[in-house]
Amino acid sequence: MSVFRRSFDVLSERRNGRRGLKRLNYISIIASLILINYVNLFGVSDIRNLQTTAPVVFPGQNVTVTFEFMGTNSGCVTAYFGALSNQCLIRNAGSAGQVFLIGESGINVSHAQINGGRQVGPNGNSTWRPSSDLDASIYMTVPAGWADGTYYAIIGVRDCNIYANPSPNQEAQMCVAFTVSSGTLTFTPTRTRTPTPSITPTGVQNVADWNFGRSNAVAFIVITATPTPTFTPTYTATPSATPTATPTSTPTSTPTYTFTMSPTPTYTSTPTATPTSTPTSTPTDTPT
Repeated sequence: MSVFRRSFDVLSERRNGRRGLKRLNYISIIASLILINYVNLFGVSDIRNLQTTAPVVFPGQNVTVTFEFMGTNSGCVTAYFGALSNQCLIRNAGSAGQVFLIGESGINVSHAQINGGRQVGPNGNSTWRPSSDLDASIYMTVPAGWADGTYYAIIGVRDCNIYANPSPNQEAQMCVAFTVSSGTLTFTPTRTRTPTPSITPTGVQNVADWNFGRSNAVAFIVITATPTPTFTPTYTATPSATPTATPTSTPTSTPTYTFTMSPTPTYTSTPTATPTSTPTSTPTDTPT
């Protein structure tokens, strides 16, 4: 009996294990559906490959950037803002050393706060797109009073709308470093010589008289002179500015989170008791 009971227990455990795995599969499928619906309903935008076309600029010069973005909410566009800052991380609006220059009022326009962000381009479809799908040219002008040094161009993105009033609520952001350098002005003059000849008579001036055989006469002077040219130089200078700066690039990374589910099987056994009985017979003799 003990052998049969152990066999029964093993079969029960196997059945319960298969039931636990089935329940785990159902849970995994339901969790995946919930995650997909969450992304579709609420959306999560992202940004990558932020670059600048001018790593060294002068105060008052434009910093042009390009990047790739992704929006997952099919019901609205990807909103974004842009800022120049002395730090890579975006901070509250109004922070010292930071100025928002891209927002709901346009590109390269100073914003005291961001209230909605720049909302252009197509709706999200969970694919990476170039920044030209938002605007053909995305640029920000370095303030004229900024000192030489390393600064950052920052782009933040969020599905539907984005704010910094004053706290920023971007879903993703990225920065790229550039250098502000006033440079050293050097002048290379170019000399041009313009001759202005002037004739100064030299030697004896000969006086001639010619009366053509008549009583009237005409007197004239024959000059034997050697012309001496004089030159008045004219200088023209073309200034050229040569910035002396070394650009610094600081890469930023976007973490990727991976969730792992570990199943925990639960085994349940139900004991079964089978009663056994042995009849006993005792014969009785009754004499008559």
